[in-house]
Parts: sequence; structure tokens; C-alpha cells
Amino acid sequence: MNYQDLLKEEREKRDQIRIRNLQELVARYGSVKALAVAVSRSPAQIGNMLRGVKPFGDSIKDHIETTLNLEPGHLDKRSTGMES
Repeated sequence: MNYQDLLKEEREKRDQIRIRNLQELVARYGSVKALAVAVSRSPAQIGNMLRGVKPFGDSIKDHIETTLNLEPGHLDKRSTGMES
């Protein structure tokens, strides 16, 4: 496996962790729409992130963490428990 493959694999792992944690946030808020309102984003954007259609980059991750008063890096943790 070359360096590019390793980077891709790590990004995919990171994205899966973020998606799992975003799913937990949706459950906590009751719906995609409620979470979207809480973070001032469209339900379509949140839905696309959940499906892996839209990139889940650092900028949106940081925005969600800041807006919801989560500690920095919260969405990158394997098991969050969603404590805020």
C-alpha cells in the first residue's frame, strides 16, 4: 500500500467516525431538520453529509462543534456519548 492509499484510508475512517457521531446528534435532536436548525444549515446539507454525498470537512465539523458548544475534536472521537 502506498502513501496515497494510506491517506485515503485514513480520510475514509475519519469520515465514518464523523458520520456516526452526526447520526448520534440527529438522534439527540430528534430529526435531521431539528439538528440543521440548531447548526444553521439546511436539512439537505446535513442529510447529504449523513449519506456521504457531501464532504464532511474540518470547516463544517468545527462549525457544528462550536455552535453546539461541543469540545473541539468531539466529532472525531470514536465513541462520543454526546456529552456537552
